[in-house]
Amino acid sequence: MIEPFGPLYLILLGTSVFYLIGLGQLSLAQQSAEYSVFAAILIFAIAAAGLALPFLTGAVLTLRAADRKLERLQRG
Repeated sequence: MIEPFGPLYLILLGTSVFYLIGLGQLSLAQQSAEYSVFAAILIFAIAAAGLALPFLTGAVLTLRAADRKLERLQRG
């Protein structure tokens, strides 16, 4: 039952990396007075990744807890 949710770990990792790199780029990069359409899309994508992180983290933690519970039930 747990194997189909395995990619969830990779999705969480990818989202975390994208968010951290994007946040670092936004905070460290020299901002010009003008924003392009690409910059606006990137800002919205980074914000969406930041909003998704708590939900993905909760899903991964719940999945891990269920996996441990199933392992304990199988052992006896």
